[in-house]
Amino acid sequence: MLVRFMYGMVNKAIRDLIVEGFGEPCWIEIADHVGVDHHFISMQGYDDKVTYDLVNRASELLDVPSDELLRQFGSYWIRFTASEGYGSLISLFGETLGEFLEHLGNDLHARIAMTMPDLQPPEFHTEKLSETLFRVHYSSHRVGLKPMVHGVLEGLALRFDENVEVTHIESVKGEVVGEVFEIHILS
Repeated sequence: MLVRFMYGMVNKAIRDLIVEGFGEPCWIEIADHVGVDHHFISMQGYDDKVTYDLVNRASELLDVPSDELLRQFGSYWIRFTASEGYGSLISLFGETLGEFLEHLGNDLHARIAMTMPDLQPPEFHTEKLSETLFRVHYSSHRVGLKPMVHGVLEGLALRFDENVEVTHIESVKGEVVGEVFEIHILS
């Protein structure tokens, strides 16, 4: 069986989201329950199961549905990665949300893979339907991350200071999970 892993940066962001919103003692309880260290090394790989277990335990402890927690995390992820030195990379791909979405494809992850050679990223493809309407296709071997992607798209809108409506259009099941979202830029 193929073991997939995420870089510790993802788990570190989950930790920071929990600590910021609920305090260090809450995080310690979650990490202890899952059986992981209280801190993660950004460039080290961790089995995907660790990440899913952290989200599930946080959902139980905080009485927040895991889908809502993942959506919040997706939005937080944009702010977190910017603070971890990837903000300039986001800016490199566009000065507006629309410009960024047009470049969201594999170019972004190809650049990131230069520093993270074992990266197992999702794939994105964007269709520009009009100046204010975009359709984003997401695919990954990881299941259950639709709410996180939704949150990432909302977080990008915040990053570019744009008012948007993000709508999930469809799910595609198979060996690779696919999700389709529409982003309507309102301002």
